[in-house]
Amino acid sequence: MEKERADLCAVEERAGACAIVILRRQGNEFTDEMIPDADQHSPPGVPAPQPSPGGMRSSVSPIVRDLGFMGYRQAWAVQEETHARVQVGETETILIVEHPPVITMGRRGELQGMPNLLASEELLAANGVELIQTDRGGDITFHGPGQIVVYPIIRLADHKLTVGGYVHSLERAVIDALANFNITATADSSAVGVWTDDAKIAAIGVRIRKGGSLHGIALN
Repeated sequence: MEKERADLCAVEERAGACAIVILRRQGNEFTDEMIPDADQHSPPGVPAPQPSPGGMRSSVSPIVRDLGFMGYRQAWAVQEETHARVQVGETETILIVEHPPVITMGRRGELQGMPNLLASEELLAANGVELIQTDRGGDITFHGPGQIVVYPIIRLADHKLTVGGYVHSLERAVIDALANFNITATADSSAVGVWTDDAKIAAIGVRIRKGGSLHGIALN
């Protein structure tokens, strides 16, 4: 158990470090296309969100905060509190957490009637698995012990990032992190996330509200 925990801590540290890569990338490295799985809240023609108070791009490294093992609803509340602080100019923050078993549903899954939910809510509850509707983009995602979840709370305008560019940068951060463990992973231009061979290793679903990000990466 000691070694397993040490290995997990090493992975968490690497994931946090690589998540910071998103703050080092220029927005013009990516296209302006909107990503279907991202909750854009910025349709074409709508002005981009304004930079943080003072009009300057952030030059301060984000805080990386390890929440440990925490329930999804509690971690969501921490995200909301952090988002509110970042919106008024406080330091951007990357939250790292591990959740007990929970299935979260994005807005696309809700609109489609949850076709990818293969078990009833009663069966899930009997097996100790929560089912939670969220406000992020995307479909259905399982979170559980051993999975690293990363929630970057940043101001996109400070980094000259479009919503599409931000999502692509999250994919690249995961690919870079996995490369440090000699795991070759790729993104798919037709879908959001990261794959190794034919298996999906990381799910990405975000919400952008008032120019600030919520939700993020689930790395298996």
